[in-house]
Amino acid sequence: MAGARTLGRLAVLTAAFLGVAVSHAGEVFDAQVRRESDWLVVDLQLANLLDERTRSTVESGLPGSCLLEISLLDDRSDFEVTRRLERSLEVDLWEDVVRMIEAGREILFSSIAEADSAWSDWSSLRLARLPSLTGGRSYHLEVTVHVQPLGAEERERVSRWVSESGRGDRTDVSIDMGGLVRRFFGSGDSGREIDVWRGRSFTLESLEERP
Repeated sequence: MAGARTLGRLAVLTAAFLGVAVSHAGEVFDAQVRRESDWLVVDLQLANLLDERTRSTVESGLPGSCLLEISLLDDRSDFEVTRRLERSLEVDLWEDVVRMIEAGREILFSSIAEADSAWSDWSSLRLARLPSLTGGRSYHLEVTVHVQPLGAEERERVSRWVSESGRGDRTDVSIDMGGLVRRFFGSGDSGREIDVWRGRSFTLESLEERP
């Protein structure tokens, strides 16, 4: 049972990463860039992540995923660094709790409203080490947000390329990434328009520093 759950969850996260059946783009409500020790840190507050379709999917016990991509560009629009993050939200109908899953870590909530508030708060994201950036140069952020409900059909399709094997007390999970990429991007349907939020320009010297 645990193995099936692991496979199912990994299939869900893999499908989310590959952008299967994207439902809608969330919004950046607020974005703050600051210095923290020797890091450039970003605090993001998102909005409108749970549209009607995603909420309905999550309430039925299937997961919804939020995919976040943050890019730092310089004044020549050259990419300095890009960070990609993912969170899933699902209702455990047996235990009557809502689970938020991020990087293999689960946080439990008593309601979807409570979970949605946490789901939308992306604080203290370390984007780049300050010594790796050039002082006196202007930078800006570009952020894309996708929210997608993953129904049974998407889970089943992705599960074909995920396999699990056990040896003693060790469990190995493998993903046929080549098969996944060919399946979901080989049909020519990858030309979706993507809304990109762009922040104001700033210099490293102008940023607030927090301990």
